[in-house]
Amino acid sequence: MDTLKRIPIVALVVLLAACSSTQKTATPEESIAFSAVITNASYELICKPLNRTVAQDASWVQKCNSAANDFLISETKNGVKYL
Repeated sequence: MDTLKRIPIVALVVLLAACSSTQKTATPEESIAFSAVITNASYELICKPLNRTVAQDASWVQKCNSAANDFLISETKNGVKYL
């Protein structure tokens, strides 16, 4: 896990957003960018809205919290213990 410093949860989001039609509504997966930076003793969870439209609606924070929760649960299933 030392060599794995950054785990992107939402892959190719920027590319998908750039390639998608301007009339298409972004899905929850396309509306935020979530990643986790792992060090020996901590996780830095990073999440942000991908555009101004998403940022205007505070529900993007809930999507980030959900992504972070899913990530931490998956880490627990992989044997990580939190203090």
